[in-house]
Amino acid sequence: MKKIINSIYVTLFLLVLLIPLVTMNVKKNYISTIDNKRLTEMPEFGTEGFTGQFELYLSERIGERDLMINSYTVLNDIVADELTHPSYTYGEDGYIFFKMRNNNIVYNDFHKSFAEMVMKIQDYCKERGTSFCLIFDPEKLSIYRRYLPEGVIYNDEWVDEMMKYMDELGINFVDNSALLTELSYSQQVFNRKYDAGHWNDLGCYYATNALLERIHEDVPEVEPIPIEMFDVSYEVMECLPNSEFKVNEEVPVFRLKSSYDDISAEWIDEIEINKSYSYFQYYVNEAPNAESLPKTLIFQGSYYNRNPQFFVSSTSEYIGIHNYQNILNFDYYYNIFQPDVVIFDIAEYVLSNTYFDLEGMKALDMNPGIINLKESFDENIDRIVSDADYAPVTSDIYITSGDRVDEISVDMSLLDIKYAYLISSGQVVDLSADDIGMGRWKTSVAHGAISAEKDALVYVVQYDGTKLYLKPDVHEMNLVTNESTVSAGVEQENDVIAFSTDVKDNLFNAINLQLYDGETGEFLDLICSNSSTGDVCGIYEHNLESGWYLIRLKANSNLQDEYVETRVYLTQGQAMRYSFVIDTLSGQYAKVIDYQLSLEKGFP
Repeated sequence: MKKIINSIYVTLFLLVLLIPLVTMNVKKNYISTIDNKRLTEMPEFGTEGFTGQFELYLSERIGERDLMINSYTVLNDIVADELTHPSYTYGEDGYIFFKMRNNNIVYNDFHKSFAEMVMKIQDYCKERGTSFCLIFDPEKLSIYRRYLPEGVIYNDEWVDEMMKYMDELGINFVDNSALLTELSYSQQVFNRKYDAGHWNDLGCYYATNALLERIHEDVPEVEPIPIEMFDVSYEVMECLPNSEFKVNEEVPVFRLKSSYDDISAEWIDEIEINKSYSYFQYYVNEAPNAESLPKTLIFQGSYYNRNPQFFVSSTSEYIGIHNYQNILNFDYYYNIFQPDVVIFDIAEYVLSNTYFDLEGMKALDMNPGIINLKESFDENIDRIVSDADYAPVTSDIYITSGDRVDEISVDMSLLDIKYAYLISSGQVVDLSADDIGMGRWKTSVAHGAISAEKDALVYVVQYDGTKLYLKPDVHEMNLVTNESTVSAGVEQENDVIAFSTDVKDNLFNAINLQLYDGETGEFLDLICSNSSTGDVCGIYEHNLESGWYLIRLKANSNLQDEYVETRVYLTQGQAMRYSFVIDTLSGQYAKVIDYQLSLEKGFP
């Protein structure tokens, strides 16, 4: 009996040891909610510092870690009145803050480079007649530093130095530190316990109105928001975010009374966004006065990701992009959304190379503006044309349409181009080199902004200062061009394609997908061949020249084939997805259902 009990104990002990290892989190690019960061990746064996990185990997990835941390945190609070947690710590008078940094930050090259990047973005907006403003979000330990843990002194002289430098550069910014510090003595603008870093809804209301007052100077239609526009209530938050630690704190909640339409889901699959910072919002204001308000593009962090209601009522359309690395792709978003106002929201505690790549900020280079779009467009275009020489060279614009975003490729037989722009129907968008030295340029625009029905010209500035404009041919690259043809033995109805033959001894032995030259009809390639029923899908990468091709879905036989042929424009290097189901393949009859072709967006 004793041996049995010992065996059970040993088994249980081994299970306790093995379960955390078996249930380890091995997901790549995993963002931990309890740590509020991306977890360490598995280091490559043999690299410098492998042992230390591997130990850190194990400690962060071990199974049931969140449960162990939460249990340990609760136990320590009950027994020792201590808050032991990867993200939080106790301050004085019951205040809870994010974990204290080991060292105070010192003003350095990163902060200077950040300010200079902001200046580039502001200049980009100004040259296009767009209002720009940066809002600085102070963190809780700055506003309530009088409640920091005993012995902790927070030195934020680096903030003053960075603000001074931004002021010298002429950047439009709002720093709410002084306002919220003053309010903190009479109102709870950050919660005492719940949410250790971000302002609460009351603090956000005051900070947003300070920003709107600044924007009002440039855009008179924008006004501070009366508090009467919100239903203000108080809700009890039981636990700290991403934790089982009980706080039971009553916090303010602001709900906008007016309505707005959330169309975020219609856009998110068609825009490029960093996978680690993928938060996206697109709201359309439905208030009666909305048309007079500006379309606003805001690069925002967690302070506003959770609080869009404070901006929506001051915009006609509100587009929120998760900032950080996405800001380095600023001109991409600007060209698509063409905003009237741009806001850059930046929190105090994210100003580091972890969130904003230093080398990326230094390397940020965007096209200078060529006309102010808020002035007369036609007069500006006339001036552009009169100041440039017409270049009678071959140039083509190819449009791949999406539901919300169209991708544009411009081929032109010109070299030594420094800057290039596409101009059409009241809109100017930047072109970026897609294949340096090959005369191929690209951009992305809102669906329909550029089309074959609209006049278009390409304006370029060469490295020697020469200014040229071209009048390109515009081609809309519809995936399936409605130029499909079928052979005599094919009947096609909705998603069903039936192949049949009455030729003696003509037996269908496979369903093939083939590529043919669009001009000559010459066979070029077998994309796939399947001789049994079932699902068929795959990706074909087009490595021939860009141009028109025929995709033939064929019931293959030993005597006479039957087929459906579709005319498609393929770009060199572009991927084409195909899928269909072979429902029947028997003798002189075959049936295919759900036949689909789709082109991967983007040009090589």
